[in-house]
Amino acid sequence: PIKEGMTLFVSSFLTDDDFHSRTIETNWVLFKSKLFHLLATHIPREKQRSKFSLPWINGRLSRMIGRKRHLYMIAKISGNEEVWCRYKVYKRTTQKEIRRPHASFFRHALTNSLEENNLKPFYQYIKAKRLDSGIPPIKQGDEYISNSSMKAEVFKSLFQSVFTHHKIDTLHVISKPQLPRIQPLHITLQGIENLLKHINVRKA
Repeated sequence: PIKEGMTLFVSSFLTDDDFHSRTIETNWVLFKSKLFHLLATHIPREKQRSKFSLPWINGRLSRMIGRKRHLYMIAKISGNEEVWCRYKVYKRTTQKEIRRPHASFFRHALTNSLEENNLKPFYQYIKAKRLDSGIPPIKQGDEYISNSSMKAEVFKSLFQSVFTHHKIDTLHVISKPQLPRIQPLHITLQGIENLLKHINVRKA
């Protein structure tokens, strides 16, 4: 589907009446947008286990985690010191609330199952702790990012930040060098024979 979609797009894209009137940057953005759209539509993505599905996370803790993320986004956008303090206080509270059921699960449910030779809860615990089998969580500000697509956005922003952004309209136009015109060439049969006699056949 990706190859067919790009083939149809390119055939109409190149024959469009506005193709030559648009700038190179505009054509590139249109081409890139279509390609990314096809990739997002037709390439399946692996769904990672989130914190909300951990065995010791209940509905109340899920809402607290969601509110913590919401406060983080507000603090990041506003940059207000008071909002950051509110977020940090709520973050510590949420972490304390999560540690209690986690410790209880580890002490009781997990320990009892191992004593009863039931390994299923143990493997569920290990699987739940392993959120991502590839790149570990990335710290951005005060938040750890474990979602694959969000990690990609972080790396993309970091990669783009090392380049200088130029506007197409302000780019320096390189003029052609003013070189003298070449004199007319005179090719003679004697000259060609002389070159052929001195060719080294051992060289390419």
